Amino acid sequence: MNTIEINDEELEVDDDEESYCPHCNGSGEGMHSDSICGYCKGSGVERDNSSREDWEAERADRQNDEAKFDD
Repeated sequence: MNTIEINDEELEVDDDEESYCPHCNGSGEGMHSDSICGYCKGSGVERDNSSREDWEAERADRQNDEAKFDD
């Protein structure tokens, strides 16, 4: 929890809250009419891609291992 000061008033901010998507400013709307944001998939909340990054790293390791056996 952080404390911020706005207009001489201290407010506590919970760091555990999901942050808004920086690409659509939390609206979930895409760049064109009747489209959704491609980054947050219309949720308006910034996505946690850490599991995706882990998956991609494991996939790259498997491909690297397969390439070693092909030689």
